[in-house]
Amino acid sequence: GLMRTAGRDVSGWILWNTPDGQSSLGVAPDSFATMIALTDKWRRRYCPDTPLILGGLSRDTALPYLADLVKEGALTNFSGVNLRLDAGVISPEDSRIPEFVGELQMALNTTNDKKKILITDLDWAVEKQSSGVNAFDQAAFLSRAALLLSPLGVNPTLVLQNDETSRLGFGLLYKKSLSAPPLTQVLPTFHFKPAWWGMVRVKQFLHQMQDLTAITVQDVVPGKTRCLLGKQMPDGTPVAVIWRNN
Repeated sequence: GLMRTAGRDVSGWILWNTPDGQSSLGVAPDSFATMIALTDKWRRRYCPDTPLILGGLSRDTALPYLADLVKEGALTNFSGVNLRLDAGVISPEDSRIPEFVGELQMALNTTNDKKKILITDLDWAVEKQSSGVNAFDQAAFLSRAALLLSPLGVNPTLVLQNDETSRLGFGLLYKKSLSAPPLTQVLPTFHFKPAWWGMVRVKQFLHQMQDLTAITVQDVVPGKTRCLLGKQMPDGTPVAVIWRNN
């Protein structure tokens, strides 16, 4: 019923959540393949141009689970996957985010139909301890993750507002509070973290770039130095982006 009435008015369908998990939401690959085929049947009938995305796959189990779906013949019945990518407290380079996403693309794109990858939950929480991830680390990690994933054609979604009243936690925005016990008032205005401004600049930069490609740069520690080459529109000026993961 939903696909018949609203299928052409939505940007996509997310099927299930963490089917590859061990919780009550987990679904055996053969059963999930049947669910995918049934959902795709009605999608093709009522909204064939609206993508069907498998929801909430995790990094630890996505690849073997997709391999099982391939064995069940389900690969042609969906448009892409939603990957929940939690990097913890380490940098995007040390957590090998682009390498893993590249492996996922290879597993998905065994047919001529190129699958989409929607990355969510990719963020670094600002910590209270001075030795932990600070607000500028968060900005750097999010910016570098966006740069690393761009040559793969993947743009992770961003967590905008969190529930904190300081720079702590996830997200790019927060609201301050005023307290006069026993009353506490959360102010209506948003405050921007450094990550907001970092992502604004990175998105503007990527919007101006074409043919962005990652190349290998020699370093005493392999993989520490990263480099992207591309051309800036509209005149095709060569651009190199170089940073070191310290």
